[in-house]
Parts: sequence; structure tokens; C-alpha cells
Amino acid sequence: MHDKNGNPIKKGDRVTVEAEIIETSGGVEFCNVEIKVSEKDQEHGAHNVTSQIWVNSKQTTLIEAD
Repeated sequence: MHDKNGNPIKKGDRVTVEAEIIETSGGVEFCNVEIKVSEKDQEHGAHNVTSQIWVNSKQTTLIEAD
């Protein structure tokens, strides 16, 4: 198995998954965010695989602003 850059990956490795914020729910210190995980912009892979989950914003890092 390998990641999108050809780097070998195995069980127990930690990886990042890019996602889009769909909704936010405010809080005092951190908010909850609904994120959509999709491979639509990937060259390889299942382009119809998507998933939406709620996480605490403390678990996210901004990589690109809209």
C-alpha cells in the first residue's frame, strides 16, 4: 500500500486526510465542524467516495481558505 505520493504506508501509520468544512457550530473556545472527505480532485482513486463527519475544530488545521 502507498499514499497518493507513492510513500509506503502500513497499519499504525498516522496520515492526514484533506476535507472541506460543510458547517460550523460555535463555542467559547472551539467550535464543532462538519467536514466532507472527498477524493474528487485526486488523479487516482474512487472519485465517488465521500464521507461527512463532525469533529472539534481543535482537530483541524487550515491548509487553504476559500
